[in-house]
Amino acid sequence: MIKKTVSVDFFVMLIFIAAITLWHYLSPNDNIFLHGVFRNLYFLPIIYAAFRLGPIGVVAATLICGVFYSIRVWPPPQELGASWLLDNALEVIIYTVIGLTVNILVQIENRGRAALEKAHEELIKKEKMKTKFISIASHEFRTPLTVLNGYLSLFELGMFKGKDDEFKQKCAKAKDIINRYLQTIDNVLDMVKTEQKDKLEKRDDMDLNNIIKEVYGDLEIFVQKRKQSLVLELDPQLPLGKLNKREINQVLTNLIMNAIKFTPDEGKITVRTRALPGKIQVEVADTGIGIPANEFENIFESFYEIKSDDQHSSGTFEFKSGSLGLGLTLVKKTVENYNGKVWVESEVGKGSAFYFTLPLVTENANDPAKG
Repeated sequence: MIKKTVSVDFFVMLIFIAAITLWHYLSPNDNIFLHGVFRNLYFLPIIYAAFRLGPIGVVAATLICGVFYSIRVWPPPQELGASWLLDNALEVIIYTVIGLTVNILVQIENRGRAALEKAHEELIKKEKMKTKFISIASHEFRTPLTVLNGYLSLFELGMFKGKDDEFKQKCAKAKDIINRYLQTIDNVLDMVKTEQKDKLEKRDDMDLNNIIKEVYGDLEIFVQKRKQSLVLELDPQLPLGKLNKREINQVLTNLIMNAIKFTPDEGKITVRTRALPGKIQVEVADTGIGIPANEFENIFESFYEIKSDDQHSSGTFEFKSGSLGLGLTLVKKTVENYNGKVWVESEVGKGSAFYFTLPLVTENANDPAKG
């Protein structure tokens, strides 16, 4: 499509030059005034080329115009001699300089327009994110509080007198709701923190395998409740990395919890580590429902979730339970703050594998570990 547009523009330029040249060739040969007029008219296709065809088009238009004009006024008047050749050579140079100058100005304008359009798109995007955040957060915050308020009302009315087991069960449920509410708030606060690189937490030499084992211990209960298997395949020769334990714990927790939620009961989740030249790689693979290829980029966007008819958002670890949609965004931003990379490989119905890499040497000039 672009090549076709360039061809059309080049053809238009040639027609433009041909029209001026024909008009010039039909004019009286001894009319110096008309020669000057046509000399200036040749600037028009050159400027057109500057707008539509770029530097190469300008040079082409300049050469074509210079050749046609020179042929028309050849041979030079005897009284002018060498000065005529110099004058026309300078004219071709002026054609080129003005054409390239216009092209540079056009490029500057295009970059400015592109920057404004990008800023406008970002503004619209942020406005949509704000609206979406309010919509999702109102549900994520309001729902647990509404349920919790209902339990407190029952407690207040003494509905569980003499029912110790039921009372303990409702208290445990209320505690889960509070924890979910607090986790949502923590996710929002962590999201803000990842945007402020001057407030990054201190990083020390740590064994990533040990952090993974701790996360495994924390999440093992959810895996057991879903009758899944969580397998660790850790490289024993993994070098130490400059890490912040809380940040990496959060990254791993988000990835593994996602795998738990989107893997059916009795499915398998595998966490692998391996040493690569200059960096560490972590893989969290599952045998879950998978992700469509056209969603690979979207899933890392804030407040974005792939919805389905049977998905609900009130659970914590249940199959296909939803959330605020910040987990993978936090993963991406945290890893990128380490100058690392995160990506996904997946096939619908066959599972997903999330990968991230962390450099062994932190290159971020704002890294607090260097302070």
